[in-house]
Amino acid sequence: MASESNVQASVVAKSMVRRFLPQPVAEVLKWIKRIALLLANCSYDFWRYVKFSSAVFRGDSEEKLRALITIHYHSIEKGLSLKNPRPGFGVSAIKTLLEHISLYVLRYGPAPHLSVPINALSAYVDYNRSKGSINESLERSVRELAATYRAALGEIPSGGGAVRRTREEILRAVEGVGADFFNMRYSVRNYAPDDVPIALIEEAVRRAQKAPAVCNRQSGRAWVVSDPATIARVLEIQGGARGFAEGVNKVIVVTSDLCNFQSPGERYQSWIDGGLFAMSLIYALHSLGLGSCCLNWSMEYTRDIQLKKFLGIGQSETIIMLVAVGNLPDELMVAESCRKSIGEAAVFL
Repeated sequence: MASESNVQASVVAKSMVRRFLPQPVAEVLKWIKRIALLLANCSYDFWRYVKFSSAVFRGDSEEKLRALITIHYHSIEKGLSLKNPRPGFGVSAIKTLLEHISLYVLRYGPAPHLSVPINALSAYVDYNRSKGSINESLERSVRELAATYRAALGEIPSGGGAVRRTREEILRAVEGVGADFFNMRYSVRNYAPDDVPIALIEEAVRRAQKAPAVCNRQSGRAWVVSDPATIARVLEIQGGARGFAEGVNKVIVVTSDLCNFQSPGERYQSWIDGGLFAMSLIYALHSLGLGSCCLNWSMEYTRDIQLKKFLGIGQSETIIMLVAVGNLPDELMVAESCRKSIGEAAVFL
């Protein structure tokens, strides 16, 4: 009752303001309110980036340090993938990488994901040896890192460095994919009643992990919601699935972790990388015969906090969007969603 009274009082107050204030003054007050709201939301994003990225507090958590390691080992991979890498390239990046790995092991101990930078360093050493460029100090450091890993975790698995692919392999992999694959992807709001196996969602996420990511940091994450009551509450908070929410079988909350970013220039990168991951996930669901619908998350900070608190999502995560998922029925209606002409979508210089 108290809440209803407050709402009614607010409506009455607004009505009185509109009635008695001159129109220009009322417009100025509206602008002030909008600016204050925008500042509050920008401040929310700003302080989250300050706290959780490495732009200010560099590498002061495990996730941040892991991201810094990824940045520098991937610079080795990029160098090795060039047509004719210069022997001895990337000296400063390799020095920083070794420092970061040593600090990680000191703070957190050997971890399985360190096999990738160790393999990248080993590939770098092998390449330089093949070109007659020998750095005994670096080679000793890499051997010591490998020995530390093996002593704690066993043999080092493969993965890391550069791999050779052929044009024939790539063309063979995509030969069955034509324009119809893209043209038949729709936002689906009609679903069959049967359950979507978690194994299919896992496979979709696995395929989506091949989405491009800045320096291979892979900040994207999928929070998969299966419980019907939880789905109902999540969709209620989001507010954009009215009319089809009851048919949704899974909801995926796509996020991007700010701990993966390390400079003021990357302040928007979570939305870019998270968006690429989300789009790859949607095409992966489509490739597995599942229907999906993107649900917008351009929300004010209060709603962001509400959903994170409800699902237990940390504040370092930026929510990119929600994706409703279900099985396709035999027949369904979809919005045609006509696209712009190619002349509007592309500029040829």
